[in-house]
Formats: sequence, structure tokens, C-alpha cells
Amino acid sequence: MSDAQECRVTIGLPVYNGARYLQNAIDSIRAQTFEGWQLIIADNASTDETLTIARNAASEDERIHVLGSDQNLGAAWNYNRLVDSCDTEFFRWHAHDDILAPEYLERCLAELDQHPDAILAYPKTLIIDENSDVIGPHADNYHLTHSRPSQRLRYHLLSAQFECNAVFGIYRTDILKQTVKIGSYPASDFVLLGQTALMGRVREIPSELFCRRDHAETSIRANPKLSDLQSWFGPRERRKAQSRPAWIKLNRHLGLVWKMDFSMAEKLRCSLEILRWAKWFWRDLAGDYVPALNSDGRKRVLQGSVPITQASSISSPESAASS
Repeated sequence: MSDAQECRVTIGLPVYNGARYLQNAIDSIRAQTFEGWQLIIADNASTDETLTIARNAASEDERIHVLGSDQNLGAAWNYNRLVDSCDTEFFRWHAHDDILAPEYLERCLAELDQHPDAILAYPKTLIIDENSDVIGPHADNYHLTHSRPSQRLRYHLLSAQFECNAVFGIYRTDILKQTVKIGSYPASDFVLLGQTALMGRVREIPSELFCRRDHAETSIRANPKLSDLQSWFGPRERRKAQSRPAWIKLNRHLGLVWKMDFSMAEKLRCSLEILRWAKWFWRDLAGDYVPALNSDGRKRVLQGSVPITQASSISSPESAASS
């Protein structure tokens, strides 16, 4: 590692039984053109070859470190302990089954250096399959550069085909540590991004540098029941699975707004945007009490997406804002 590329970014890789794809993920990180990184692999009591693969990688590269655990304490705990242990200027999570283009770190860090008011930078996304073949691009369009928090929040809540890919971008560590991070409930990544939108600007790199793998073993597909997915986030939280996920998202966003150091007028504007979001998702909110009203709402609640026919009528507030 050259002096010009001292360690600036920590990559936290939480994993449980991820042996099938872990080596590919590690290889894509080691191939980065920017070399000033450290990788911390947090194993959550895997029962396959995950820990062996991680330790072998650490023996080959001094920038790679391994955290273990005697028991599986859930995905949320595993994600968050990586943030808590970070001591570098920047941080990003990396799912064990995703891969990066070689320029990923270099481009995202350059964007953050160029725009000190941005707290998160991420690139466009390609969806790949279990064999790493490209399925196609995914348009996140999550470029939140408006100066007013309520406008950033509006686009966060109502962005079309939103899959929370930005959560795997590069954060300023000091800001990320002030957030709620990943909660022990489904769609907590959506809530985290909502808080990020309130706290500062988010910039999208106009290049497809992030490859997100879609396969049969993803957390949502492997845990089709809400109770199972709740248990994946936190094994001790299973009994809370029936606690109305759409209302959790609504209440968490409102709670975050009123904790911000905003003027009363801006807090009210933010609250209005959340109530507008509730209008779009009234079926999900009602379906938490009357499941028959909630046809495909569970999927939307978990993914944080808005039907395209509705989202297409929403103009981005960024179009009127300078970048």
C-alpha cells in the first residue's frame, strides 16, 4: 500500500453460511484500483466453510481481518458490530454474495472528496445471477442533492423501483455512527436510508460499478414468511413479527424527523411527506390489520418500493437543484 493510499475506508462483510459466494466477493475487493482499504469479515457462527475461507484470505492479505461469534445473534447485530468497530474515515457494508467493479472504491471516494456536503455515495447497479451472469441494470436513481431535507425525504419515500441498493454505498463513518444503523426488523435498511436523507446529501455515481446477486438463497427468498425474516434479522425478535411492518416504517420515519435539529416548519414539511407516502401505501397500512386488503403489500413493505404507475408521476426534486 502506497503512502498516497493510506487506509481510508473499512469494508464490513457480515456473513452467515456464505461459503458459495464469499471468495468471489473477497476477490472483487482485493482487485480494487484504490488500495487503501481494510476488510473486516464478521462471521455469525457459520456451519459451512465460511470461516475457513475468511481466515485463508486474512492469511494472504494483511488488510483482511476476521471477527467470529460463538452463536448466531442475527443479521442486524452482525451488521452493526462492524460499524461500531470501524476507525477509518469511511465505511461500507458488503453482502457476501455481491461483487464490485475494480473502480468502485476509487470513484465513490472521489465523489465524496469532491462533495464534502454528501454523506453517502454509491454507484449504479447491475443485477447478476448465481453464476455471475448479468441479468440487467437496476435503475435506483437515488440521487438526493436538494438542500432542503424535506425534499430529499420526499424522493427517498417515493422513488420508483427502490431496492435500497444505496445502503451498500460508502458512508462518512462519523455520520453513520449517529444513525439507527440496521434495526432488528424487515426494511430497516429503508429506515436507515430515510435518516441518511434527512441528515445530508446522497450522490449516485453514473456508472454500473455494483453487482447485486439475485439467487434462491437471498434473505427474502430463503425466508418467505415474515416471522422467518424477522428471525433472520434477530433470532430473539421472532415474536415481534406480527407487529405491523408498514406501521413500523411509518412510525420510525416520523420519530426520526422529530429528533432532528430542524426548524418547526421543516419538521412539519417532513411529516407531511411521510403522510403523503402513507397515502400511496394505504393498502399496506390497512393490511397490517386486515390481511385480505394487503395483496402484494408484504413484498412492497419488505423492499420499500412504490408501484411504477404511481411513482412515474413523481418528479424528482433534484431536477430543480444544482448538484
